[in-house]
Amino acid sequence: MFDYKWISTLFYNNDKRKFVEFSVKSIIRKFNLEFEYQLNEDLYEYFLSQIDVGKFNNMRDLNKKIKKTFVDYVSTITHYIEVENDTPKVIFGRKLRKFVNDSF
Repeated sequence: MFDYKWISTLFYNNDKRKFVEFSVKSIIRKFNLEFEYQLNEDLYEYFLSQIDVGKFNNMRDLNKKIKKTFVDYVSTITHYIEVENDTPKVIFGRKLRKFVNDSF
């Protein structure tokens, strides 16, 4: 498998913020279809506060940061989801890993 990067100066910070918003909303929609626990679509604002888009010159790296931030966020709420739905941690963890791998 070949993986490459390129640096582009065509994406300004405003464009990167729009990309984060679009990506996060898309991930949330997919998550809400897959899991009983529903994430709020306004959560993208949290992601924007956690991701300094100015540090990224490459959209692939920005996308990786979105993925990591999403996984970190969902990991913090995992306990609440398990308690609410009485779902064993292992089952939820496997389902979440599959979701993340399929969605990105």
